Amino acid sequence: TEYSSKVRPPPVIVNTLFLPRTENSLSSFAYLSAEEEKNGAPYFSESEIENTKRILSENGISVRVVGASASFDTREKHETNLSEAMVAVRVAARLGAPYVRVFGNRIKGDAFEVAKNVSDGIAALCAQAENFGVTVLLEVHGDFNREETLAPVISALSDVKNFGVIWDIAHSHTH
Repeated sequence: TEYSSKVRPPPVIVNTLFLPRTENSLSSFAYLSAEEEKNGAPYFSESEIENTKRILSENGISVRVVGASASFDTREKHETNLSEAMVAVRVAARLGAPYVRVFGNRIKGDAFEVAKNVSDGIAALCAQAENFGVTVLLEVHGDFNREETLAPVISALSDVKNFGVIWDIAHSHTH
């Protein structure tokens, strides 16, 4: 579609800007890892963020959610996932995006223990994200896609002001 110079296309709101874990899942503009951020990642680093925001703005794009692939189902990986999710929190803060999306992921073993792992991990992330003015959203995804798996996590985090749920309707099916 062509637009005249007097008519601008409507603004685009990017609901989720994904930050994949590996270069193999590079999706042009959105690749970032913790190591690259530390070394001055293009696009989202402190030195490039203003240029990135300008490009997004000039193209009518507003980012609302930065997607982290972090999940908190296993306690052994909490520190790694917390670190990865904090990359997304910093990027969200730089972009002015109010939300970061994370996962509960899979329930392997005792469901109560896994729900506690997820709520503990998200609580730790929320505590750090609060300093950046970012809210953490648990995506309805994986095994955390039904009332009986989401309710314990939501209940445990009910007093956390910067916690919420993002509903991905494509992952709302039951097993």
